[in-house]
Amino acid sequence: MIYDKDKITELRMRLGISMNELARRSHIKGPSMWAIERGKTKDVRFTTLTGIAAALGVPVQEILKKASGKTNKTLQNDLHTLLLALDEPNRLAMIAAARALLAQQKK
Repeated sequence: MIYDKDKITELRMRLGISMNELARRSHIKGPSMWAIERGKTKDVRFTTLTGIAAALGVPVQEILKKASGKTNKTLQNDLHTLLLALDEPNRLAMIAAARALLAQQKK
């Protein structure tokens, strides 16, 4: 999922906490938090981002990049992240629905 690394850093600094403290509050490892804040990690799970947002005291939308003219790669990443956030039965249901839409579109 595409996140705003600068917004995460800004919110963390506003709270006056270290990167390690944010990692602890988010239930992730310090090196992972470092990679996220530096933008080194591109494919961050939605559950990880919701944990960071909760630790920062903001809704997850606050730390997501605003979409404007998304590229195919961005859309693929978003879809992949959303599917991973679903439990297995719902993920299978979404895949089945997408296949049905594709079959209908081809007619």
